[in-house]
Amino acid sequence: MYSLAICLFFFFLMIRRPPRSTLSSSSAASDVYKRQPKHRGVSGNPWDEMNQLAASMITNLTAGMRFGGSLNVDLNEITMNLVPFPRLHFLVSGMSPLGVPRSTDQMFADVYHRNNQLMAADVRHSRLLASGLLVRGDVSVAEANANITRLQGGLDMIHWNKQGFKVGLCAVPPVAQKAAVLGLSNSCSAAQTFDAIQQRFLQLYRVRAHVHHYTEYMSMEVINESLERVVELAAEYKQLSQVMPVSSPRPLPFNL
Repeated sequence: MYSLAICLFFFFLMIRRPPRSTLSSSSAASDVYKRQPKHRGVSGNPWDEMNQLAASMITNLTAGMRFGGSLNVDLNEITMNLVPFPRLHFLVSGMSPLGVPRSTDQMFADVYHRNNQLMAADVRHSRLLASGLLVRGDVSVAEANANITRLQGGLDMIHWNKQGFKVGLCAVPPVAQKAAVLGLSNSCSAAQTFDAIQQRFLQLYRVRAHVHHYTEYMSMEVINESLERVVELAAEYKQLSQVMPVSSPRPLPFNL
């Protein structure tokens, strides 16, 4: 209950305040860690590796502000291009390579694969409102554009933003790597995450388990409002996942 209630409340604050938020979860990071070949059959500390994944995501996100490149991107540009509506600013992050070297084409495809997401989400098979690709290393603009063109046919971009890709190119690769790609997807699959948090929270909240720990510092109205906002957010993403383009009416003949 403790972590769920705190998570719910922070989602409530994030809906109201920050311009953009990247989603990640310990369970998804754990799955990524377990799939890395170098760790199979080797006992180690998974928490260090999971923290390393989160740290890599942050360093790739901010690389364009710290190093030079032919097409650098800062956080304000990410907000401007990937957040079409103020409340829908939750970005699902995916990274490549993870554990083993990959070619440029493979890295671009990997960041949309569910096995490379830092959240339990399948962005490749869900509606995308916008997408960002932050590339580090020796990758040209032509290579980036060619890969976007190749991937577009397999991605469900919302009809009013079919070209909704933001590309960043930073010349400096991560340590011990030749290149890397961070994908940021404003995906309707985020609704599944919000639904899961709501359902797990309600299992305990319906019987008011552990609630007394929180009512010492906040009112029940704040807890209820937090739950309502998360439900509304999931509903907005679900609604956009079903939106279809409206066909234009046939023009009337000129002589009428």
